[in-house]
Amino acid sequence: MNNNIKNIANQAIQAMRQGQIPQALQLFSQLQTLNVEHFELIKAHGIALLQHGDETTAKSRLLDALALNDNADAVHNIVGDLYKKEGQLQLAKHHFEKAITLNDKVFQYHFNMGLCLKQDNNWRDAIDALQRVLALKMDFDKARMALADCYLQLNDVEKSLSILSKVLNKNDIYYLNRYCDVLLRNSQLDNALDTFNQAVKLQPNAEFIYETYALGLLHHGLNKQALAVFKQGLSVIPNSAKLLGLYASLAFESGAEQPFLPYVNIPKSQLTASLAAEHLNKLVNSGHLHAAEQQLQHYKKTTSFASQLLYSECQIHKNQGGFSDVLKCVNDARVDLNNPQSLAIKELYSDSLLATDKPADALKHIEQLLSWQPNNQYYWALKSSCLRLTDSSAYQRLCDYDKLVFRRELEIDKAKYANLDSFNQELMAVLEDIHQMKNQPLAQSVYQGIQTPGFLFQHDQPIIADLRRYLKNTAKSVLNTTLIDSLAPSHPVRQFYRQDFDFATAWSIWIEQGGFHRSHVHPKGWYSSAYYVAVPESVNDADDHQGCFAVGKPGLQLNSDMQQKLDFERYLQPEVGILTLFPSYVWHSTIPFTGSEPRVSVAFDLK
Repeated sequence: MNNNIKNIANQAIQAMRQGQIPQALQLFSQLQTLNVEHFELIKAHGIALLQHGDETTAKSRLLDALALNDNADAVHNIVGDLYKKEGQLQLAKHHFEKAITLNDKVFQYHFNMGLCLKQDNNWRDAIDALQRVLALKMDFDKARMALADCYLQLNDVEKSLSILSKVLNKNDIYYLNRYCDVLLRNSQLDNALDTFNQAVKLQPNAEFIYETYALGLLHHGLNKQALAVFKQGLSVIPNSAKLLGLYASLAFESGAEQPFLPYVNIPKSQLTASLAAEHLNKLVNSGHLHAAEQQLQHYKKTTSFASQLLYSECQIHKNQGGFSDVLKCVNDARVDLNNPQSLAIKELYSDSLLATDKPADALKHIEQLLSWQPNNQYYWALKSSCLRLTDSSAYQRLCDYDKLVFRRELEIDKAKYANLDSFNQELMAVLEDIHQMKNQPLAQSVYQGIQTPGFLFQHDQPIIADLRRYLKNTAKSVLNTTLIDSLAPSHPVRQFYRQDFDFATAWSIWIEQGGFHRSHVHPKGWYSSAYYVAVPESVNDADDHQGCFAVGKPGLQLNSDMQQKLDFERYLQPEVGILTLFPSYVWHSTIPFTGSEPRVSVAFDLK
């Protein structure tokens, strides 16, 4: 290392120590231009980028550092955390495992691994990791609360309460929030209210307190009380994006008047571009496109952040079928589509290229989207539609419906239930009690139907627990290593297969006459399913596909020519007691039906 490089390096390190990060970054960039390959300097460059908020470039430089020294456990831990934030959990786990292998005495490495496994819904392995944390640091309450949450996700409420009883600081806001959640799950509503009030008194502007308590009340079917809690929170934090979104969605589904009014009531001094965009998003998803257009023009005239509403403008155009307008807006704005921070705009741009019959161009953008988010099932769905138009053999490998879509009868415990019909009748009665909403949910596929809020399997009725067990056992009998081994290593079903897969989420849908599902995919799943609890006689008798589960047609408003090219490929008739399993990236919808009886199903994602 010559004297000039040494001088630059010393200045860079000195600037970092003095907190002069921009100056340090300029100096580190000079060293990078000079191709200086020095582990400590490249690591310091990565840390400086991290402190500056540029996590994407920071991760790249820290990976460069690891290429020079793969035994740096602390760097592996940081890179793992960055991958975890991006949702690339397999890569995150790889780096956490490497950090732990190099030094298994650092409790933070085990904790980060536990949080990563928890984020991946891998509750059992997360429990093991968090227990290792407590073995190294018994007074680490954050690990204890995360551990309690894992047991709660496994419906072991008593174990969760037992763990929380050992938390040292019971005046901690996070402890009170978690304790309130567990009390709600244990139906101790009076104690939960006391705990909620204690938490609000301690920290009234902590939005997650209101969120936890309101969602817990919603779980018990107390919709009005939940709305009141959200309103209470918004009276303290009127610009809380989380509370605004939750209130608006619940108010809309509950049939409340003016569900989006809190967005209008945000004080002008607290209104931000992201809040305005979310308001527009709610209007679009509720089907009020004209109102969304008017509100967009209002924001353009009265705020200084009009240029930051490009995504909202494109979203309105997309939902109106104006895909050429989307392309024009993005091109006119000269968006850097190679920047991961433009991911949302790039997604709309890819949609629009596909919808305007430019599949080859769309595919180039989609491949880059998949490089940023490899497990995003929506991107795989877009890729499948592009391949259908450009490479039929590749499409067949990706969407081999004969091989990848299954219909199976639910495997029940016949010693407990006389037959499948009696099981479904009992299940139907319970689901009818759980269904409390009046309108379809926002930003979901169902039309003229309602959906249960939250995670269905958190309900404590015995038959819901039985349903969970039967669905998982039936799925495991089909989604086995024989299927996985028959697929190419690059196939997404094989790439993201996990032998101990479990439910990522589950819900029930109740659709009345004329209702249906718009074509969609399940972006955060691996395999998805619909189990049919009740099917109208009109569906069984019809010969025009009404009520059928249909696959292959993208969820885009295509013109007639494109609709012919990308129409439905299969129609599967729903049958009571049968579950249909399919990769989460498969486009699917249902056809409207007639008749007075409802179509009731339980849907779920596996991961």
